[in-house]
Amino acid sequence: MSLAHPVVVGDFGTSAGNIVVLFRAEEFRDYTGWALVSDGSAYRKFVLPDGTFPVATTIRAVFFDNADSDTERELFVLCRHISGIGRAPGNTTPFYNTYIYDLDRRWLYIARRGERVS
Repeated sequence: MSLAHPVVVGDFGTSAGNIVVLFRAEEFRDYTGWALVSDGSAYRKFVLPDGTFPVATTIRAVFFDNADSDTERELFVLCRHISGIGRAPGNTTPFYNTYIYDLDRRWLYIARRGERVS
């Protein structure tokens, strides 16, 4: 396992100073991760849901903002993908998706770019 992105500390969900660790078994492949959520003097570990991503995935940014109707911020993971299927020239045209996750006692995958967030 190796880090898929540098570790990020931020405020999301109901607490501040949370830690996000994203990692992968192979370079450019699917990632998984943990959120270590501050709970007073300790941290609770939440596992990011597995996702199915195109062949080559690079995480470009991890940040926090409000994406839904509640007042708490969500986790955003901006990814660059190269599928290699049906893209010319050279089958290497990149495209980008932002994956949005909500933490409400467990991780909930909200949307990726192009999907409606309500």
